[in-house]
Parts: sequence; structure tokens; C-alpha cells
Amino acid sequence: MVLFPPFRLDADEGRLWKRETLLVLRRKPFAILCYLAAHPKKLVTHEELLAQVWRGAVVSDSAVRSHLHELRQVLGEGVIETVIGRGHRFVAELSDRVDAWAAPEVAHVDPLVVGRDAELAVLHAAFERARGGRRQLCFVTGEPGIGKSTLVRTFLAGLDPRTVIVSRGSCFEQHGTPEPYLAIIEALAALARSPRSAQTLAALVRYAPTFVAQVPQLIPDEQLAEVARRAAGGNESRQLRELSEALEALCLQDPLVLALEDLQWSDVATIDL
Repeated sequence: MVLFPPFRLDADEGRLWKRETLLVLRRKPFAILCYLAAHPKKLVTHEELLAQVWRGAVVSDSAVRSHLHELRQVLGEGVIETVIGRGHRFVAELSDRVDAWAAPEVAHVDPLVVGRDAELAVLHAAFERARGGRRQLCFVTGEPGIGKSTLVRTFLAGLDPRTVIVSRGSCFEQHGTPEPYLAIIEALAALARSPRSAQTLAALVRYAPTFVAQVPQLIPDEQLAEVARRAAGGNESRQLRELSEALEALCLQDPLVLALEDLQWSDVATIDL
């Protein structure tokens, strides 16, 4: 637990608190915060941040700035410092008073949405149809900065994780030959680390060996040989079909809500799926 009043950062559980309020951050801004907070007062270069958060993938400067901007909107000033042309530094003062920062018994997500009741009603209506067995596809569109991500975060925060499978993935601008399914891989990796881990891995191994063979980090090492054997001779069409079947299998008992952000930067494979 990293304590920097009035915030508490629990990297293992993927949670950020402000006093008694549980805040909502997208995965990449949260990962940036975790890495910077793990190296307080140190100047983290742009290259180091890309290597640690994006694992060396090619990312545009504008995408990184967008994630940092979202982070600052949640944290305010005085937490992350930008050194122009060099990198970023976590400058907040850390605290070791764990006893004074005990998590409350009930967490309330910060209600950041104002005047979006109609849009939330549309999403909830679509969710109810999905829960009734009718697959739904919703697009949240609009100009930059009008609160699309906040709207989606608020909707997701209102779902009960005990009865709904929820996961998110973010697309980002890629240059050259784009890596396929990046947002989907991020979303499935999050599920593989969640209480739904066994269910997620079972569906992927059984229904999508061709896909899993391309992202072996999702499954235990002892299953790699079997997956490779079953994936032999697979192609892109088979990979797409298998991945669709795996997602269907995840929905057999509980509905799945899959949120993909920044689709304007998506790779073609994700759009096809």
C-alpha cells in the first residue's frame, strides 16, 4: 500500500482511494501511477515509462499525454511533475501511518457524472437486454473531453462484480504494423488475474487455443504444450472464430460487459471481433 494523503494506492488489488472514496481509473493511467509511485522522487524518462507500462510497444506522445492528463484530473496538482523533454516524477509526500488509513467497510465510487442520466439509462437498458440473452453492442461517441470515459466508468461501477463479469481494455495509437487484439488481450489479462481467473483460463484454453498460442503469458506454463499442439495449423480466421467462442463461453452463467476505450486507434483485428 502506497500512502500519499489524501490518497491510498493498492497496486496489488488495483484500487486507488481518496479518503473513504474508491476512485476509478482506466488501466493504463493506473499502471503509470503504480510505476511512478514505486519510484518516488525519481525522474522516470519517457522511454522507461514506455518500456515498463507498454512493454516496448510503439505509442504516440499524444497517447501518453492523454493518459497522464486523465491521471492528473483524478489526483489534482502536486502528485506528478512533468519535466519537459525528459520525463515525469512522483513528487507527493509519502506517509507510513497505515493505521490511520484503514479502508472503510463500504466503498462508494466517486459520482463524477452530472447530467448524463439519459445516457446511463441507455446503457443500463442495453445491459438488461444482454442479461436476458440478447447480445448488445453500444458505442459511446462524441468530441474529446465531454466525459465519455467518465460515463462508462460510472456505468461499470454500478454493476455488481459478484454477478457480472466486467473487464476493460484500451486501444492506443500504433505506428508501423499494428499488433492485433491489444485491447482484448489487456481485458482478458485482467480477468485472468481476477477472482474469475479459473473460469477465464478454462474458456481460453478450451475454445481459443489458436489465440492463446499467440499470447502465452495468459496461461500457466504447464498448459503451453497442449495449447501449442491444438493450435497447430491455425490461421487468422480460426483465431477470430475461437476467440468469439471463448467469449461466448464466459457468458454461460453470468453476463459479460467488455468495455473497449479509444476505438479510433484500434487495430483491425479488434474491430473484426
